Amino acid sequence: MMERRTHSLLSRLDQFDGWLMLSVLGLCVAGIVMVFNAGAFRSEADSDLYYLSKHLMRFGLGMIAMILMARIDYSLLRRNWLNWSLMGLALGLLLLTV
Repeated sequence: MMERRTHSLLSRLDQFDGWLMLSVLGLCVAGIVMVFNAGAFRSEADSDLYYLSKHLMRFGLGMIAMILMARIDYSLLRRNWLNWSLMGLALGLLLLTV
């Protein structure tokens, strides 16, 4: 039973592109360092770690979203209704930012 779970986990890890994940995590770590460095000099914030804590919270949400999106089968994107739904969602988010 345990060997089957280990084999299943290892087969899933083989599907990920290691260099892509490493580059994404490297850029995220660089961003965290930059936010920490820039946020330490702001005196308007409640504490020196105010901006870092906000950034780390959003980083965590982004990592969860990345893992969930990585598990989606790409054949779903061939469905026409899903493409139009995603395009509508993107347009709605664009209009919200304007």
